[in-house]
Amino acid sequence: MVRALPADPEAQVWINVYGESGRYAAMSAVVGGGEASVSLGPGINTVRVYVRAPGGKSDFYDIVLEVGLEFPCTESGIRDAAAKGGGVHTFACDGPTTIVTQDEIRIDRDVILEGRGEVTIDGNDDHRVLVVLSDAVVGIRGFVLTRGAGRSGGGGYNGGTLTFLRTWITGNSCTSTGGGFYNGADLRLIDSVVSDNTSGSHGGGIYQPPDRRLTVVRGSFTNNLAGEGGGAIHNWSGTTTIEDTVFRSNQAQYGGGIYQTGGGGTTLTRVDLSENVSTWRGGALYIQAGDFRVTDTSIERNSAATRGGGIYFAASDPGDVVELRNTRVQDNSSDLEGGGVYCNGGWMRFFDSVIANNTTTGDGGGIFSRLCRPVALQNTTVSGNTAGGLGGGIFNSREMELVHSTVAANASGQNDVASALFLAGGTKLRLHNSLVVGTCVRCAVPDPDTITLCGSPPETTVTGINVELDGTSCLPRSPEEQRPDLISVTPEELKLGPLADNGGPTSTHALLAGSVAIDAIPEDDCVDAEGEPLTRDQRGVERPQGPQPLCDVGSFELESLGL
Repeated sequence: MVRALPADPEAQVWINVYGESGRYAAMSAVVGGGEASVSLGPGINTVRVYVRAPGGKSDFYDIVLEVGLEFPCTESGIRDAAAKGGGVHTFACDGPTTIVTQDEIRIDRDVILEGRGEVTIDGNDDHRVLVVLSDAVVGIRGFVLTRGAGRSGGGGYNGGTLTFLRTWITGNSCTSTGGGFYNGADLRLIDSVVSDNTSGSHGGGIYQPPDRRLTVVRGSFTNNLAGEGGGAIHNWSGTTTIEDTVFRSNQAQYGGGIYQTGGGGTTLTRVDLSENVSTWRGGALYIQAGDFRVTDTSIERNSAATRGGGIYFAASDPGDVVELRNTRVQDNSSDLEGGGVYCNGGWMRFFDSVIANNTTTGDGGGIFSRLCRPVALQNTTVSGNTAGGLGGGIFNSREMELVHSTVAANASGQNDVASALFLAGGTKLRLHNSLVVGTCVRCAVPDPDTITLCGSPPETTVTGINVELDGTSCLPRSPEEQRPDLISVTPEELKLGPLADNGGPTSTHALLAGSVAIDAIPEDDCVDAEGEPLTRDQRGVERPQGPQPLCDVGSFELESLGL
């Protein structure tokens, strides 16, 4: 059915329809306003809409529409529909139907196929299920693609523009790359599931080579397995955009969830990465090159056998950036270093995020920073992390910035030495309007034989107003470094609440009424890392609060009661 409703209620409308043969088929007309409508038949229809407004000239618009046909619910029916082109084509199935194919289904023209959730195409563990050839624009809706097999792209290969809608890619395998699917051009998954696929090397779910594009909206990647990198996805120098999607229980040697190499870029928005496993590095994410942007995302309960229980970032280009906003990195674990995050190159930035309750048997319970320049935290909380070695919250051996951030309630295995921060020799730390609870160690512990990273002393730059609990020892104390910071503060003076949901997308430590950290920062010092006014706290609450233009220290701004 085609309907035309002009914006001008006095307009006159005619709709003419021409069938596949080009002959006139139907007409609808409305004079003096109203809605004109006409039915379409199967095949290709040309719709001509005439519109004439009062006192104006006539205009007409031609629209070519392809109206789908119904085909038999068989292998030959699917092949015939693909060869016909156009669509949306449907299939006359008597309920859920599994079609075991003799060979891969190849599509070389523009077409839309609709399975209505009833059609399963089965490759019989013998061949790929589906192949889309170059330049074809294809829509696959409401199908299950399963038991495809091959060297690359077990479930299939895309060489055109392919959109999966309401489709399951499950139970496929390959010996090399792309157990579920190999994307060689432009692949889009909408409301679709990629599960239980296996690759011998990279991309258990999907593999993407350089200069290709992958878009996922409202998807699910579960129980995919890669022998090497990227349990769910391996993006090699392509562009990947993922929104409102779950990655759960995927596994690989590196990058249990997603593995990015060679450059390119990935954007994650409102993504849940949980319970993914790396048998080497990067439980959820392994980022070797390129930019990686993460927003409103949860990275929780992932694990790595060595480094980076949640995230492993080791950029080959020092200009590569990983940026996380409004993101939770929580309850991840590793058996060597970096329970939550391991950074070994490039720039890593956290905004309005929380790194909490991560664990490692070695150093850096929350963050281990080796060669990043820098790891920068702004309006971010590091809390409840545990290291068997040093740096329960943070282990820094290069460059670190804490801006309006809170580090509290972390623990280390060496009698809580460096429970908050460990600073290796020759490193740099900048503290600006931040709150630190716990012990800091500047390249020294009671037993010096346990430290091998000590060289030149670390360099600490302190700006704004910072608060340090008694015994923390992160802030300078020499006479030539006298500053207005609040040091040796007692717990009773600090009045810091536990890590909790205090509003906003990520957890924070609230400052309770009467805390010395409240209204401690003059407005001129209430700025971000670039010196620009910082107008919100981690939760998004406005800074400053109250009658005086004074900001609170750390990631939390106590809301004024307006009294």
